[in-house]
Amino acid sequence: MKNLYFLVIAFLLGHTGLYAQVKESMYGDAVKADIKVNYVFSYEEALKKAQEENKLIFFNCFSDWAVPCHAMNQHVFSDQAFSDWLNEHFVNLWVEMTTEEGLALGEKYHVSSMPYYLVLNENGEVVHRIASGSALPAFQECVALALNPKTSYKGMTEAYAAGKRNKKFLLEYAAVLRWAGEDDKYDTVADQYFQSLKPAQWSKKENWQIFLDRMKRPDSLLIDHIFAHKADFVKENGQEAVDNAIVSLYYTDALAYAAGSKPYTKADALDMFTQLRKGHIPDSNDVYRFLEIASLRNAKKYSEMLDYMETHTGKMDERVTMLLDMSLDRLPEMTQADRKMVADYLRRRMEGGDEYTQKHYGNLVNRLLNFKGMVFEELSLEEALAKAKKEGKRVFMDCYTTWCGPCKTMDSQVFTQAVAGEFCNAHFVNIKVDMEKGEGPAVAERYGVSAFPTLFVLDADGSVRCRIVGARSTEDFMTILKRSMNEEFKYSTLKEQYAAGDRSSAFLSRYHLTMYDAGDIRDTEEISHFLASLRDSATYTPEIWFLYNLVAFDATGPEFAYLLDHRQQFADTLGAERVDRTLQNIVFPVYVDYLLGRNDRGAMEHCRTLLRNADLPQDNALLLLDDLTAKYDAKDFAGLMEVYEGKVSPIANDWLRLNLDALLDIFMKEAPTDIQRRALDYAKRALGAAVPAAINKYSDLVANLTKYVDEK
Repeated sequence: MKNLYFLVIAFLLGHTGLYAQVKESMYGDAVKADIKVNYVFSYEEALKKAQEENKLIFFNCFSDWAVPCHAMNQHVFSDQAFSDWLNEHFVNLWVEMTTEEGLALGEKYHVSSMPYYLVLNENGEVVHRIASGSALPAFQECVALALNPKTSYKGMTEAYAAGKRNKKFLLEYAAVLRWAGEDDKYDTVADQYFQSLKPAQWSKKENWQIFLDRMKRPDSLLIDHIFAHKADFVKENGQEAVDNAIVSLYYTDALAYAAGSKPYTKADALDMFTQLRKGHIPDSNDVYRFLEIASLRNAKKYSEMLDYMETHTGKMDERVTMLLDMSLDRLPEMTQADRKMVADYLRRRMEGGDEYTQKHYGNLVNRLLNFKGMVFEELSLEEALAKAKKEGKRVFMDCYTTWCGPCKTMDSQVFTQAVAGEFCNAHFVNIKVDMEKGEGPAVAERYGVSAFPTLFVLDADGSVRCRIVGARSTEDFMTILKRSMNEEFKYSTLKEQYAAGDRSSAFLSRYHLTMYDAGDIRDTEEISHFLASLRDSATYTPEIWFLYNLVAFDATGPEFAYLLDHRQQFADTLGAERVDRTLQNIVFPVYVDYLLGRNDRGAMEHCRTLLRNADLPQDNALLLLDDLTAKYDAKDFAGLMEVYEGKVSPIANDWLRLNLDALLDIFMKEAPTDIQRRALDYAKRALGAAVPAAINKYSDLVANLTKYVDEK
C-alpha cells in the first residue's frame, strides 16, 4: 500500500507547514522536519568532494512546492540510522530545483517529477535513478543498489543493451526501471520476463510485483487467476499481502465514494462488493466500511452515516479517518439541522486532539455552522408557496433526479457558493423536489418538466417567474436569477405577451433570452435571424450581448464579426474582461485546431483578417496568439520565444497565460535544440511561479519539452 501511504501523507501535509530543510520554505517552519543528512549545496562542490573521498553522490532534487518532498524530509531523511548510512557511503547534494542552478541540472539530468533522486559518480554521470519517494526500509534498499555496478541503473542498462536477457537479470532490471520511473522500458522488460513464466509460477514471491502491475492494467484478466488460485498466492506472499493486493484494485474508488469525491452508483458499488467477496476479503477490511458509508451518504441518511462512522472509523488509519471527516462539509442537500448534527460529530472527533487537529476540525465546524450557500428547506411545494406568501418571498425550486450528473454539479459547485446563498436565502424559500419520488411526478406534469435539472423561480401564487433548464456556471446562474426579478423578464408574462402579438425589438430581445434559458428555444437560428434584423441599429444592451453569446460560436460567422467590431461598445456595458473572455473562447479553438492539423488555413486566415482589422490593444491575447502562430508558420522560433519572454510572461491572468504557454508543446516540436532548451527554461520558470491549480499542467509541459530536447 506504498502509494496510498504517500497519497494520504501528501494530502495531510498540504494542510501543514513543513519546512524545507535548508532554505526558507513557502510552508514556513511550523512543523520543521529534523533533517540529519549532511548536505553540500553546490554541484561543483559535490563533484570535487566525491573525487577527493572516492564516493558516489546522492543528489536530492528538491522543490519546495512539492509536498511529497517535505514528506520525505519528515519521514525518511530525519531518520538517524538512515542518515548515518547516507553520510557514510555518499557525498550528499541538495539543490532547490526552481533556482537557476536547479533548472540547469534538471535539464541536464532530465528531472521532470518530484520527488526525484539521483546517484552520480565523480564525473557527474548517472549511476542510479529513483523517481519517487518511499518509506524506509524500501527506500534505503533501492539506494543501496547504486553501490554495486551489477545492480545499479547504469550497470544494468549497459548489460541489457549488450544483450543480457536471462530471467534473473530481467527480473532485477525490471525492479530498477520501476524505481527509476522508466515506465515504457519497465513494461517492456517486465513483459519479457513475465512471458517466460508458466501460470504456475505467477504466484511465486519473486514474481509478485510484476504480477501485480499486470493485474492492475484495465484490460487484465489476471484478477480472475488470483481469485482461482488465491491459496497459492497466499502460501508464497502471505495472507495480508494478497488481500491488500486485491483490495488495492478497489480501495481508491471506494474511499472516493465514501468521501463524495467520485459519483456513486449502486451498480458499481455492488460490482465492487461482489469482487471483494470473490476474493474472500475479510469483513473487517476498511473497504467494506467505505462502501457502507458511501451507501448511507448517497441515500442522504446522514444521522445513520455519522453513527456508523463514529462506531467504525476509530479503527482506521487516522489519516484516512481525517480525510473522510474533512469531506463532511460537502454532503448534498444539508439542512441547518444536518449541519448542526455534523458539527456536533466533528466536535466529538476533535476532543483531545493536538493543535493541528483542533485547528482544522475547528475550521470545518465553523464553515458548517456559518454556511454561506443556499439553504434548502424540507417543505412540499404548497407549503413552500404558503411560506413565501407569508414572508413576502418567492420560491426557488430545484427539480432533480438522484442519477442526474448535472444536478449533482449544481448542488456541489453552484448552490454552495456564498454569492448564491446570499441572494437566494434572502429572496426565496428554497426547496428541492425529486422528480421520481413523492410529489415529484405531479410537479413535473404541472410545470412540464422533462429534462434535469430544471430550476424554477415561482411567485407565491405558483406562476413561473423564471425557468432554467440544464446546469449553469455560478456566474450565469446568478445573472439569470437577478434578471428574473425584473418584471419585464417574467417568464409567464413574456409568454402571454408573445401570444398577444408583441414583436417590438426590445420585447423580442427579452423574450428570446428568457425562452432560451427556459429550454423553450433549442434552435438558435431564430435568434440569429432576430439579431440580423438589428444590425443597422446600434444595440449594445446586456440582453443583446447574451443573445450574441448564444450564437457567436463560429469565428467565420457574422455574429462573431459583429462582436469583434463592437468589442469596445459591449465592454463599456459589461466590462472588458467578460467580453474578451468570450472572444477568446471563440478564437483559441480555431488557432489550436489549425496548429494541430485538424482543419486547413481557411478558418484561421479568416479569423486573422478580422483580428488584424479590429481595433484591439497591441497586448491583447488574441493578437499575441496570432503573432505566435505567424512566427511558428515562418519557422521564426527565436522570434516566437521573444514574444513569450517579453509579452506573454507578464500577463497577469494566470489561466490566459497558461493557455498561451501550453502552445509551446506544439511550437517546439520542430524547433532547433537551442530554442527548445530556451523554451524549457521558460516553462520551468513558469512552473516555479505557477498557482497551485496550474502546477500539473506546467509539469506536463516541462516533461514534454524535456522529451523534445532529449530526442535531439
